[in-house]
Amino acid sequence: MFYITISESGMLTYQIASIGCFLFMLPIIKKCKSTFGSEIQTKLFQTTIGFFLLFILTDVIMLHYRENNPLIPPWLCDANTIVNEISLTFVGFFWFLFCAARLNIQRFDSRLFKMLASIPMATEIILSVTSPWTGLFFTIQNGLYHRGPLYLVQAGSVMSYLVLTGIIASVKAAHTESKAEKVKALSLIKFILPPAVAGSAQVVTHNTPVMTIGVALAIYLEFIDMLDMQVNNDALTGSNNRRRAEYYLTDCIEDAEKNPFCIYMIDVDHFKQINDTYGHGEGDRALCIVASALKSTAEKYKGFAARVGGDEFVLSIFYRDGVVIEDISGTVNQFIDDKCKEENTPYRLQVSAGYHLCMDKSKQISELLKSADQMLYQNKFEHHKINEKK
Repeated sequence: MFYITISESGMLTYQIASIGCFLFMLPIIKKCKSTFGSEIQTKLFQTTIGFFLLFILTDVIMLHYRENNPLIPPWLCDANTIVNEISLTFVGFFWFLFCAARLNIQRFDSRLFKMLASIPMATEIILSVTSPWTGLFFTIQNGLYHRGPLYLVQAGSVMSYLVLTGIIASVKAAHTESKAEKVKALSLIKFILPPAVAGSAQVVTHNTPVMTIGVALAIYLEFIDMLDMQVNNDALTGSNNRRRAEYYLTDCIEDAEKNPFCIYMIDVDHFKQINDTYGHGEGDRALCIVASALKSTAEKYKGFAARVGGDEFVLSIFYRDGVVIEDISGTVNQFIDDKCKEENTPYRLQVSAGYHLCMDKSKQISELLKSADQMLYQNKFEHHKINEKK
C-alpha cells in the first residue's frame, strides 16, 4: 500500500490549489480581450494576469526547494526565485496602473507618473537580482530556500501598490459626483482586501498558497464587477449604455403627451482623425470628455445621457419652460471646451447633434432615433463645408 507523508500531502494540496488558480485565470484573460473597458485598461488587466500566471508557475517550482533538498541546480533555484519575486511585484505594479486607468486619473500614463509608481518595483528588482550574492532577500543553501533579512521589503513593495490603489480610489470616490464612478472606485477599494490579507499571512508562512488564492480572488471579483457594471453602464466612459437608454426612452414615450421630450443624437466630429493622429488611448480620453460634458448637460436640464456605441451618444431633455432646443448642442460643446482646457488636450474637440421633439406616445424609439440621426448627418455635412471654406 502507498502512503503519503504529511509534508507530501501538503505539497500536493499546494500544487492542486496553485494549478487550480492558474486554470481559473485562463478563461478570464481570454474573455477580457473584448469584454470591457478601453484598450489601455484591457492591456493592463491582461498584463496583470500574465505576470500572475508566471508567479504561479515559479511558485510551484519553488515547492521543490523550500523543504526538500532537490536535484535542481542552485543557479536554477536562484533564477526561479528571482522571477517569482519580481513577477509578484509586477502584478502589483500593473494592477495599480490598471486601477488608475479605470478611475480615469488624469495623466496616469505620463512618464513622471510611471517613474514615481515604479520606484517600489525598481527597488524590488535590484534587491532580488543581487540576492544570490548579497542574501538580502533570499539565499539557497544546500539546495534549500531561506528568507533573507530584507524579505519584508519584498512584501512591502507589493503592499505599497495596494495602499496606493486604496488612496487614489478613496480620493476619487470622495470627489466624484457620478454615481457610476463612485461605485467603480468603491469596488476597487473593496477588492484590495483579499491580496492584503493574503500578503500578511504569507509573511508568517510560506507553506500555503495564500497569496496565490488572494490575488486570484481579487482578479476574479474585479472581473465580475466589471461585467456587472456593463449591464447598464458603458465600460469606457462609465455613462449609461444603449440598454439603459432604451428602458429610459420607453418610459419617456409612454408619458410624452403630458411631458414632451427632445431626443438628441450626438456624434464626435473628426473622431477618426484624433485616433489616427494621437492614438486610440487619446481617442478613449476624448470619448470620456464628451461623456462628461453630456452628463453635465443632462444634470443642468434634468435629462438623461448615454453612449450608444463608438463615438455616438444619446441625450434626452424634457421640453419645459426655459429649454431652447436649438441651444442644447452649444451647451454640450461649451462643456467640452471647458473640459479640454482643464485637461490641456492637444486638439479641439466638438460634437454635432440632431434632434427630434416627441409629443406622441405612439412613436417608436427607432423612429425617434432615425429622425434625429438624419438631422445629425445634415449638421455634420454643414460643419464639414464650413471647415473646408476656412
